[in-house]
Amino acid sequence: MARALWSGSIAFGLVNVPVKLYRATASSSGKSISFHQIHRVCGTRIQHKRWCPKEAVEVPWNEVAKGYEVAKGRYVLVDEAELSGLPSDEEAAIAIEEFVQLEEVDPIRFDRAYWVAPDGSARAYALLHRALDEAKRVAIARMVLRARSHLAAVRAVEDHLLVETMFFADELVDASQIPGATASRLSARETQLARQLIDSTTVHFDPTRYKDVRGEALRELIERKAATAGVTVEEKGEERGKIVDLMEALKRSLAAGARPKRARPRRAAHPRRKAG
Repeated sequence: MARALWSGSIAFGLVNVPVKLYRATASSSGKSISFHQIHRVCGTRIQHKRWCPKEAVEVPWNEVAKGYEVAKGRYVLVDEAELSGLPSDEEAAIAIEEFVQLEEVDPIRFDRAYWVAPDGSARAYALLHRALDEAKRVAIARMVLRARSHLAAVRAVEDHLLVETMFFADELVDASQIPGATASRLSARETQLARQLIDSTTVHFDPTRYKDVRGEALRELIERKAATAGVTVEEKGEERGKIVDLMEALKRSLAAGARPKRARPRRAAHPRRKAG
């Protein structure tokens, strides 16, 4: 079973719908492949430290502050007390403000998606789901997730509600700032051929037809290397990590257990000289 990452309620007029949120995308739920940085020489995972290059020291957390860069090398420092005093939305509520047609919302505005499940009685949840489904509307709401205020869309998808966080208007890059080619002169024949190509390859969208070819090949590579070349073992202290072949390790363990260990001769202790 998936694990809920947020619990609260959806405020729908005077109705509060107790809900829990679950990740809806694989990229944030552990299915994507990510790599750690490893020291190739000894196989140890590399640490990233909070380092002050001016004083050449590692900085403890109690000396770390939040800073906003207003100019190159110039920062405004803001502490947690000042941040907590700023206006904020209700911490554990998805507050619906209005309803719109889904077609009116450009997909570029959507950020991350979360499945919504009822928390307790499902009656209020079912009411909101049916109302949205029959009205063919999307609810626009505000919510706080991971200490950040979000604009969000709530919509009915099959037999569940789905919440999608959205970008605010000022978070989108204006397309007028990006070079385009709409002013290019095209012949009617070129446009006709392009339309024919689009029409001839238009199909009903089926997401199961599309696979992450590179991701699958990467998983196969990792599994193959783990089975044939072994894995790098990170050892503590100054001992070096090494490539371990399971069968070879078992043979060495059996051989080591069959031979009595020789006791190392102990060196005679020398008296320490007293400081003169």
